[in-house]
Amino acid sequence: MGSDEDVTRFLTFPIHKTKEDTKKILDIWLSKYNEKGTNRFAIENKKASEVIGMIVVVKITPERHPEIGYVLSKKFWGMGYMTEACKAMVNYLFGLGYKKILIRIMTENTGANKVIEKGGFSFIKMKKVYCEKLDRNVPLNFYEIVNKN
Repeated sequence: MGSDEDVTRFLTFPIHKTKEDTKKILDIWLSKYNEKGTNRFAIENKKASEVIGMIVVVKITPERHPEIGYVLSKKFWGMGYMTEACKAMVNYLFGLGYKKILIRIMTENTGANKVIEKGGFSFIKMKKVYCEKLDRNVPLNFYEIVNKN
């Protein structure tokens, strides 16, 4: 997944060119596993007992709103896995007491934008933001979902 150019095209991290690249990032994630605010979950295809993606709290904003991000193996796109994972993450974070959850997605990533809308998020705005990986400004769609309870 991390070595697939189609999958990583819209992500902020660079493509994994070797198994060592993947091992390094996994080591970083594992080292932060017990830190407060770390919420990184694997998405599993239970039939095949394989990890097919992940969903994560990328950061907590200064206003104390979690911002999520996700990635999914290309062969599982369009099957509802990520919509289900997003809804589960929203329920989990609302259960932790958060009142608003944010996500931003490159505007041209139409599939990811559809997932977020199906997950109940509302579009806030589109804004051009500098992307270090691409070394240019890219248009991002900003979304939010608010806990009404």
